[in-house]
Amino acid sequence: LGVSLSGRIGPNPTQVIAVDKASPAAAAGVRVGDVLLAIDGRPIDSMAALQRQTAGYRWGDEARLRVRRDNAETDLIVPFRRAGS
Repeated sequence: LGVSLSGRIGPNPTQVIAVDKASPAAAAGVRVGDVLLAIDGRPIDSMAALQRQTAGYRWGDEARLRVRRDNAETDLIVPFRRAGS
């Protein structure tokens, strides 16, 4: 996906702390500070869960990523391709 998560114990272990500029996450509009909640309806509660959830996607696929940003939940469409392509 191209993100790094805080991984800390507490209310936001899936808070984004970095986004690779040439990643599917960047193409979808994921921002530092977003909290990843689910991908295609499957909950994300850790980096390991995110890796498991995204392992089955291939280049060309898309997924709906639910994030919490500024106390509101929103869905972003993640294109599994390099940003700019």
